[in-house]
Amino acid sequence: MKTFALMLALALSDKPQEVVATAYTARCQGCSGITASGKTADYRKRYIAANWNWPIGTCVLVELDGKWVRYTVQDRGPVKSNHIDLLVRTTAEAREFGRQRVRVKSCPKKK
Repeated sequence: MKTFALMLALALSDKPQEVVATAYTARCQGCSGITASGKTADYRKRYIAANWNWPIGTCVLVELDGKWVRYTVQDRGPVKSNHIDLLVRTTAEAREFGRQRVRVKSCPKKK
């Protein structure tokens, strides 16, 4: 329940939170290439897989190498509430990314 509250708060706040990040590709044996939202998995669109506490379409800023990068939740997967999975181009890129601790926050609301 505590984790759910943390993730729900993240969706409503721009305060950075630390999560575990891994990477995945849609180009693997057994992969369909279609996200949980029904979109074609396209790494150039910066999609992430996240737990069910973040609705599909949620905009999330992820801090990578000191820069905030905009991603959109478009997929689900075997991810826990304190874990995101970044869509990348190749299996090699996913392996190179490995497992990292990153900071995330909600995107600024449009005025």
